[in-house]
Order: sequence, then C-alpha cells, then structure tokens
Amino acid sequence: MSSNSSDKTLSMLQDEAACRDVISRYSAAIDWADYTALATVFWPDGQMDFGAFFAGDCKGGLEFLRASVDASLCRTHSLGTVWLKITSPRARAETPAFNLWVSKNEDGSLTRYFFTARYLWELEKRGDEWRVSSLKILINTAQCTPYDVSTHPPGLPLREGMQPGHALFPGNHV
Repeated sequence: MSSNSSDKTLSMLQDEAACRDVISRYSAAIDWADYTALATVFWPDGQMDFGAFFAGDCKGGLEFLRASVDASLCRTHSLGTVWLKITSPRARAETPAFNLWVSKNEDGSLTRYFFTARYLWELEKRGDEWRVSSLKILINTAQCTPYDVSTHPPGLPLREGMQPGHALFPGNHV
C-alpha cells in the first residue's frame, strides 16, 4: 500500500470516527442536560426539524431542546447503529432511536413520553472539525401517558437531576 493511499485511508477513518463522536455526544449531552456539550454538536448556522415540535435554525433548536430538557425529570436517548456516508467535507448519517422522557406537569402530575424515530443527520467538516449542519427527526411512533411513580418497581428509582453537577456525571462530553 502506498503512503498516499495509507494517508487517505487514515484520513477517512479519522473523519468517520469524528462523525460518530459528534452523533454520540448529542444523546449524552441531552440525557445529562450538558448544554455546553450540546452547543458543540451543531454549527451555529445549522438547521433542525423535529416534526410537529420544532423546525428552524440552530439557535431556536437549541433553545427548544433546553426548554424540553429543563421541563423533564429524566430522559434517555438511545440511538441505534449509525449508517454513515462521507463525501468529505460533508457526511450523511441515519440512526434509529428510542427516546423516553418523564416530565412534570403544571398540576404536579407526571407524563411519560415514548418515541421511536429515525434521526437524519447532515454533518459538515470546517477546518479540522466536524459538526451537524442539519438534523431532521422523523417520529415513527409516540406515546404520551400519565406516569404514576407509586407503580415504579422497587429498587428502580426515577433518576432525577441528571446534569453536569450530578455526582455520577462521567465528565464533559466535548
């Protein structure tokens, strides 16, 4: 293998790893309410489309996500295997997702939101850095149901307060 071919292969692998890292940081940042990390996932001029919930620019999208996270007691974004196609300096990716949120309503009751979705990512490399330039979420199924904490199985508490200040926070996702 020639040196030029090896360099090209190495560069391709580095780009792939960087794109996968950006996508994984998205879920971790939302689940831990790590807004510093979340801001590093998107280019400031990026676009977001969350179906009936929000469509617009990155600034508005980040505000929407922050308000959603702040209104929730806990949340889990579980992204599946990443399909990724890179044509540097751009990339497209798709991930299946299961999302579960528990939010407190104004009357003190709780609601559980369960979604299955497809996340369609467009990423762009500027200089040496990859970030998301567009995220479109196609929601396949949604269930919004009352959540009764008294029926929660023993030994499996509702985990609230999952944010960077939490004692179990694994560290900055940037």
